[in-house]
Amino acid sequence: MELTLVVRSGDDAGKRIPIPSGEARRVGRQQPAEVRLSSDPMLSNLHFSIECSGELCLLRDLGSKFGTLVNGRKVTEAALRNGDEILAGRTTFGVQLEGDIRATPRHDTDGEPAPAALALPAVETPPAPAPAGPLNPTRQAVVAYLRKQVNLYAVLDAAREATVIDRLKASGEQHASLYDGEEGEELSTYGPWLVKLESDKPLLEELVRDGWGRSWGVYLTCGKPFADVRRHLRKFLLVKLPDGRQVCFRYYDPRVLRTYLPTCNAEEVVAFVGPMDRYLAESVDETELLDFTANYKDWRKVGLVK
Repeated sequence: MELTLVVRSGDDAGKRIPIPSGEARRVGRQQPAEVRLSSDPMLSNLHFSIECSGELCLLRDLGSKFGTLVNGRKVTEAALRNGDEILAGRTTFGVQLEGDIRATPRHDTDGEPAPAALALPAVETPPAPAPAGPLNPTRQAVVAYLRKQVNLYAVLDAAREATVIDRLKASGEQHASLYDGEEGEELSTYGPWLVKLESDKPLLEELVRDGWGRSWGVYLTCGKPFADVRRHLRKFLLVKLPDGRQVCFRYYDPRVLRTYLPTCNAEEVVAFVGPMDRYLAESVDETELLDFTANYKDWRKVGLVK
């Protein structure tokens, strides 16, 4: 059985790493790792290995400093399956095995309709970040559009951008990790963070200037208190696949959100959006903004530059 690792985040996003049957590959930051991702400072020199033999592909953590997570769970050893997600350091890897198919997950929440598909689009390598300074016309238009929104929040991916947590702490804005508990403290370094954005504070402009078009996260509006917004968003961090496995659902990645929502029926959209008024996300073309509401008939693609 041949396995392919697909790097989904960081400077190496889009890189494909084949691991042929009967061979092993060690992944890390420096030699002697056969697969090296030197741009990730949180990756150990030897972080994890994968070996495929027959019908089994086995991942082993190699005593890494921050651990290896498979589908959100810290592991020392795990048998990999098609569609699994590996997090090592700040880098996310997707697992593709022969006969790759799109999975159909279910919410891990009783009484709610299941989403139609866990959509994981092809990885797009982001452009280089815009330098600090005046905003270009596209980003000026994004900031203007977002500032018109009432009760604006953002869900930001710390695994996608290493500076997210420090930016939030420095901003003075209300923020919190979507993970809870002791395990949540470990995962928060790599996980999604919720922040309430005030239109007159500098954080919004900073996020758009540096992160727009680079899949740092998504925006949303909601009139509910911060704790209620966080509680609803937490429901969707893990979803169940038909075989009963739980996997991370990265809906806060705009590439996932804009592919996932169009696969849902009306009932599923209402369940996912919940108390939110709308989700706002970058399009493939960064000069366009996607505006999703609970009523899919009202969805809009907003051209930002005329």
